[in-house]
Amino acid sequence: AAAKAAVVAVFKPAQVAKAEELIADGGIVPIRARRVFRAVSTDGARTYLTAKNSCTCAAGLKSNLVDQRVCFHRIAATILAAA
Repeated sequence: AAAKAAVVAVFKPAQVAKAEELIADGGIVPIRARRVFRAVSTDGARTYLTAKNSCTCAAGLKSNLVDQRVCFHRIAATILAAA
């Protein structure tokens, strides 16, 4: 719980809400020892490989931890990896 709280404190609340919704809907599943996940797109048409440090979605390919532009798939992966 403390690890999740730390993750939540770093990112924008709207992003965290989308990540938590993705998790609750079962739209992200671990495929490699809770380090790599398969995540479903918002419209459900595509899937992406995602981890704490990268994601293959369009936003994930442009993301940057320095200015905290991170896709919600990565936030969901970070939350799940911390659990």
